[in-house]
Amino acid sequence: MTKILRNTVALLLGAALGMALNGWIIGMSNSFIPLPKGVDPNNLESIRTHIHLYAWKDFVIPFWAHALGTFVSAFTAAKIWLGDKKIPGYIFGLFFLGAGITMVYFIKAPILPSLVDLLFAYLPMGWLGARLAGANSVDRTIQP
Repeated sequence: MTKILRNTVALLLGAALGMALNGWIIGMSNSFIPLPKGVDPNNLESIRTHIHLYAWKDFVIPFWAHALGTFVSAFTAAKIWLGDKKIPGYIFGLFFLGAGITMVYFIKAPILPSLVDLLFAYLPMGWLGARLAGANSVDRTIQP
């Protein structure tokens, strides 16, 4: 498998696993910490309408969904990646950060929980995922 093909597969698989995990955790969030009455965690309009009812505890599960989704994406891609294994960490950290900024804008989330989420769930977890997958090493082998 060529380097470009393998790295493309790494990014696609990492993105699929991270987004699936993020979505699953968000979908299950009401089972872990019940949301305010009437909130559907899978419906953006429902969240936007009820965001003023959220307490701090209601932001915990989304934070972990974002952090773990980013971590799994970066870790998975870095394990498969040929070349500098920090690159998938940067890619997924920035990708999920962009999605997080977009969500904060769309749902008009309170500033403090949003800042905690944006500062600690994306770039640090992308870095950590790549680091734990072996980002100190550079795989310079190119398979034909």
